[in-house]
Amino acid sequence: MDPSRIIELIELRGGVVPTIRKAVDVLLREGVSGVGHRLRALAKPPLNFNVAEFKRNEEPFVSIIVPNYNHAAYLEQRLETILAQSYQHFELILLDDCSSDGSLEILRRYEQSDPDRIRLVVNDENSGGGYRQWAKGMSLARGDLIWIAESDDWSRPEFLESLIPAFEDESVMLAYTNSAFMDAEGNQVIWSTPEYLNDVDKRLWTKPFRRAAHDLVRKGWATKNLVPNVSGAVFRNPGGENAMLSGDWSRATICGDWLFYLERIRGGAVAYRPEMLNFYRVHEASTAQGTYARDVYYKEHEQVAEYVLKNYNVSSDFVDKQASNLRAHWKRYRSDQPVSNLKDCYDPAKLTAAGTERKPNILMAGFAFAAGGGETFPIFLANLLKDKATP
Repeated sequence: MDPSRIIELIELRGGVVPTIRKAVDVLLREGVSGVGHRLRALAKPPLNFNVAEFKRNEEPFVSIIVPNYNHAAYLEQRLETILAQSYQHFELILLDDCSSDGSLEILRRYEQSDPDRIRLVVNDENSGGGYRQWAKGMSLARGDLIWIAESDDWSRPEFLESLIPAFEDESVMLAYTNSAFMDAEGNQVIWSTPEYLNDVDKRLWTKPFRRAAHDLVRKGWATKNLVPNVSGAVFRNPGGENAMLSGDWSRATICGDWLFYLERIRGGAVAYRPEMLNFYRVHEASTAQGTYARDVYYKEHEQVAEYVLKNYNVSSDFVDKQASNLRAHWKRYRSDQPVSNLKDCYDPAKLTAAGTERKPNILMAGFAFAAGGGETFPIFLANLLKDKATP
């Protein structure tokens, strides 16, 4: 056999040791003739076999979803910064939610420029909520990873390239980068992710990290959404048939992203890069202050707290802190109503009861990563339990 072919086969099977173990296993079960039969079969390389190409195809395929509604003024900048990414192994899914500002002409132009790579899906009726568009995009996604690139934001060319390596660790469910909050014209930085999260930790978001989801929820994700802008994050595809896509988060108005992150990262880890690679445009249509005067703002915070208490092993102390923050918002934006009415939207007593419903966390451990049934059983069982735990 050609020595270069032997090297290719060894690389394909993960290295010298796994290849030798496999050969010994075949020898013990089938004798010398069995080994010879396999060598003869492998002597002929597959048609067009190329190790370099094989490895390239192992790179994660990214589905980039751009949900748009009346953002014609920002679309070209958004799409050009996606197409200029240094990491090019992706598909681009464009969604339009019945825009009336000329967005469709722009989106169709981009689809026609590369129809094999870019898909445009147009709603017949407005979905009534941006998170529903997220879920629709994910149901169409074919990638291993997903990037929801909001239509009024933009990014540096190295955004994807910076985050993709984090997913070499299979425990990482989501990775995100430092985002700059920009004025409506995109000229001035208002604040950044470390500044936004300064009240949670003054130094954590100034350096790269990889931390367990549980640690971050305890750190402050229970009280505050630690991913301020979805455009700055990449996460593993939950799967088109997964019930996660039709979860409560997709029907939310304000905190749907927060709920989705908490569900997506559960049981895994989160990675962060401190480089400022994402730019979030803060303008009249994107500000949240108008929501502070509505019941739904407070009710959805209660929904988030309830999810945390039912799914994470955290102290319920965060409820008091969150209630205090919500009271401050209520006094400022709902001065026409007594603060006592907050209990109808956010009830700490109800949340305390929800905490008793949490099922215990289970640690699954294996003593070896080998091919035997006993060694792999904990892995299979852990995967089954995770599937059962997914809503």
